Amino acid sequence: MRFYSSRALDNLIDSSLSHYEINFILLEVLGRTLEDIRIKGISAWEVERIEPYLQMARRYPVEYIFKKAFFRNLVLYVDERVLIPRNETEQLVDIALHLIQERTPDRILEVGTGSGAIAISIASESGKKVFASDVSPDAIEVASMNVRSHKTQGRVLLFVGDGLKAVDGEWDLIIWNHPYVLPQEYEDLPPKVKVEPAVALISTPDALVDFLREGMKMLSRKGVILLESAPRFIERIKKSFPDIRVVKDLYGVERFVLLERR
Repeated sequence: MRFYSSRALDNLIDSSLSHYEINFILLEVLGRTLEDIRIKGISAWEVERIEPYLQMARRYPVEYIFKKAFFRNLVLYVDERVLIPRNETEQLVDIALHLIQERTPDRILEVGTGSGAIAISIASESGKKVFASDVSPDAIEVASMNVRSHKTQGRVLLFVGDGLKAVDGEWDLIIWNHPYVLPQEYEDLPPKVKVEPAVALISTPDALVDFLREGMKMLSRKGVILLESAPRFIERIKKSFPDIRVVKDLYGVERFVLLERR
């Protein structure tokens, strides 16, 4: 039998955790939401069950605690070997799907696939074949698990590779959710973010421009490079590629870049 415990409820609300993190824990452990607890109360037994997870989540991402992340309509396995998929990256997939519908590309490459979230989403929702690489063999192992669980073998083709160095030929669509933490900023990141793989977080604007220059050489006649990046990185890109197309995210921030072969 549940009883209302204002102290227990206050402890949840006043913790250092976000509403998203608290709900994630409540749903995974109790199958309940914070709103449900506000209405119906919470028992001492339930508080006892969730308290260890609340403590862990103060220093560790909830996605890693439960080995689970949500992306579009996917439930993905994640652990410390891969970046946790972000909600804003769902818009990158929307843009890619629009390009696919508009241009019907045959050769699609995703660089830095991590958990495989982007490649699996595109393959599942468009029916297209996606080649997906990552410099980390450990990340490819995680992506392989997700490819199998979402039955996209044969449509998501995974391989270990360092950016564009591992591929040749022409590509119709190249996609990269580009890391956009500067090396000098990394040490100041919150500890929970630094649990994620550094290689998936750190880069520089110059490295991104070099990637684009190399990528332009590998595009087919009507090929496109699609990136997710940060505004300050995008400002640097504009200086080298003044004809890029920039798309804002849902918060009005310049977040996505499209660069076509001319």
